Amino acid sequence: MSTMKKVCKYRILGIFGIMLSLLLLIGCGHQQFRTFMLESDPTLIENWGPNGVTWNGRSFVIGDNNLIIEHSSVETGIFFHPNFIYNNDGFFHIPRHIVYLNKIVGNPVKICSLAWEGECCGKGFLWIGDAHNKEIIKLTGNYEFIKRIPSPANSPTGLTFDGKYLWVSDSSTSTIYKISPNNGKVLEVFVSPIEKPSGLAWDCSGLWIIGTNTCKHPSKDCFERQLLRMDVINGKVTHEIKLPRQIEMPSSLVWVEGILWAGDYRLNRVFKLSERLAYEVDDIKIHKASVQAVPAGKKTARTEEVISK
Repeated sequence: MSTMKKVCKYRILGIFGIMLSLLLLIGCGHQQFRTFMLESDPTLIENWGPNGVTWNGRSFVIGDNNLIIEHSSVETGIFFHPNFIYNNDGFFHIPRHIVYLNKIVGNPVKICSLAWEGECCGKGFLWIGDAHNKEIIKLTGNYEFIKRIPSPANSPTGLTFDGKYLWVSDSSTSTIYKISPNNGKVLEVFVSPIEKPSGLAWDCSGLWIIGTNTCKHPSKDCFERQLLRMDVINGKVTHEIKLPRQIEMPSSLVWVEGILWAGDYRLNRVFKLSERLAYEVDDIKIHKASVQAVPAGKKTARTEEVISK
């Protein structure tokens, strides 16, 4: 073998060795896609991300602050680490114009959760948790205003629809509410098994909860990320999925045909998690609480309806 060939061989082996060392150092990657939230406005200087995410039967609907953006034809890519140059941001198509919720409802809003009511192909209704006004807003599938109902949560960070009722989580009080979609009446109350629940998802029979717990030795950036499934009949946690270490700040959750999609606000990405990763948890604690525990002041929020459905 000539000297030149030997040099090329050793260079290739050296590059391969460096890449292998990097992969071992940062660990295996995880499937996800990077959302369009930051690119939606080049003048944005604050961090925007998937504060709310849901599935309308054909597209992911992602929201934050006053913006709602559909992401269709999603293909995931592998993400290793924020500073890794070989991350794959995935692919998606933006099928329609960006929706500005404040222009639809006529006042300032702060989107912190989304839920879909309906089946396939965008034929249904979009529910939106609004932290600014402590309300839950209902829109048509074409983003026309229907009504708003009071939110029992000061910070409705999680929202999902079980086919009949809405579920709302409050990260500031570690509480989960089951409410009527007609008027916002609280029907059941649960103490969240996660200290700061930031996303909810309904899997046809149970409630998935994602969020963070304060570390045993707390510091400014120290929190434990967790994803649990709760049986809403007996109020017990039944399953857990260990979140990949790539997820830094879980902010939203949606269940789609056996797959859980978890939004990360800090990274502006949505991670793909298989329900098959779940393992059973032997939880003896009952998380169900009394409805009377809801502060009476919650009843003062307004209810407004402009379209009868």
